[in-house]
Amino acid sequence: MIECFECKKKNPEESNFCLRCGISLNKKSKCPICLENKENIILMCGHLVCQSCIDCTFEIKNECPICRAEIFKCPKSGCTSYRVLNTELKRECLDCGHITKIIPKKQKKITCIDCKSGRILYNNDLNNWSCLDCFCIFKINNNLASFDSTASTTKICSLCCSNDIEYEDNKVKCLNCEQKNIKLKHITLEEYSHLKIKSKTEVLKKMEKMFECLQCKSNKICKLVNLNDPIEELYFCKSCNTTSNKIKINT
Repeated sequence: MIECFECKKKNPEESNFCLRCGISLNKKSKCPICLENKENIILMCGHLVCQSCIDCTFEIKNECPICRAEIFKCPKSGCTSYRVLNTELKRECLDCGHITKIIPKKQKKITCIDCKSGRILYNNDLNNWSCLDCFCIFKINNNLASFDSTASTTKICSLCCSNDIEYEDNKVKCLNCEQKNIKLKHITLEEYSHLKIKSKTEVLKKMEKMFECLQCKSNKICKLVNLNDPIEELYFCKSCNTTSNKIKINT
């Protein structure tokens, strides 16, 4: 029997720690690494290794040299124990009782892989994500996001809902309504089958209602090409025959 030097309880010969207080029972046995008879210490996984061998191997990798289980060393000065209980909130040394609090890492916010929007929903049944802004559907496996091949998607024009899109010199043009630099939406083919594609005339009428002259309040506005400054946009009002860069946009 082995007597615990802390609580004086008699423990069986094969015990590695006291059955009453849990303190480590150091006893001489052959170290599985250096094969010398020394006082071995017990690791959290239950294996016995001498102090010098575990100190050397722990500097290389924080794992048990026998079973490769992850281990931790007590950070308290003077304590050399490797019997550290690791949880999500703390690490507690079972020998000296020292507790180290763990600051939980902030969970990375998942965004849409197409438009980078944060307005996404998770479908637990299909194990995929859907974006509420561009309507794309994607999956995340091993921190890598990819479009869901089981839910085929397409990009459509935000003005006429057509997917007849042309890409040229980093510019986007809809071949249906003939509008350039349009915003695209990513939707599934099933959703696309329920949409009504608008004609070029319908799109132009809708765009005319969006603009309003600040002088005469008319919506008969057309956009001009500004040769002097291509960045600044010019608009011409057909009602009051004035050209200005300031108009009201109705959303």
